[in-house]
Amino acid sequence: MFVVGITPSNDLVPKILTMAKKDMMKFQAQGIANTLWALAKMDYQDSTGFVTSMLKGARNKTSSKLGDFEPQHVGQTLWALATLKHDDPEFVGELLEAATPKLKHFSPQNLANTAWALATLDYRGDDR
Repeated sequence: MFVVGITPSNDLVPKILTMAKKDMMKFQAQGIANTLWALAKMDYQDSTGFVTSMLKGARNKTSSKLGDFEPQHVGQTLWALATLKHDDPEFVGELLEAATPKLKHFSPQNLANTAWALATLDYRGDDR
C-alpha cells in the first residue's frame, strides 16, 4: 500500500535492492526483518534471489546474526517469509533455535506472528 497520489517508479525497488545486496553483510537483525517485511507488504516477487541472499547474509557470517534477533524481529521475519511464500526450513529452524532462549520475552503478538508463519509455511521442524 502506498500513500495516495505517490507511486514509486518501476525501477526504484530494484535499485534499492541492488544497493542493499552490495551492503548485505552490514545489515543487522532489525534491518533484515524490516527489509523482508517491506518486501512482503509490497507483494514482492523474488525473481532475483534477493530474499535467499538476505537469509544467507543473516547466517553465513563468522558469527551468525540470528542470535541478535529480538522477539519482534523473529515474528516479523517469519511473517514476511510466510507472506512471500519463501520456504526455507533450514533458515527457519536455525532462527527458531536461536530464538528459543528468548521465548519468555515474546509478546502475544510476537507469538501469534510466529505461530501463524510456521503454520502457513507448514513448518514442523522434525521432518525437514
